[in-house]
Amino acid sequence: MYLIAASFLSFFLLFFYGMFWGPEPLGIEVEYAVGAVRITSVSPESPAMRVGLQPGDAIVAVDGQAITG
Repeated sequence: MYLIAASFLSFFLLFFYGMFWGPEPLGIEVEYAVGAVRITSVSPESPAMRVGLQPGDAIVAVDGQAITG
């Protein structure tokens, strides 16, 4: 019984931690195509804007793995 209660408590603590102090959103909107993900908009002052992503850019691979579908 205590194990189940501890599991639920841990889940909710992790959930709220991620919601309030988790990673910041990337700040992009995308459309999916075969073999690529095309960026349609970039939010100002977002991590995507800071690294130089712009609307119209295509992401064709992530960590060396090609996007296939």
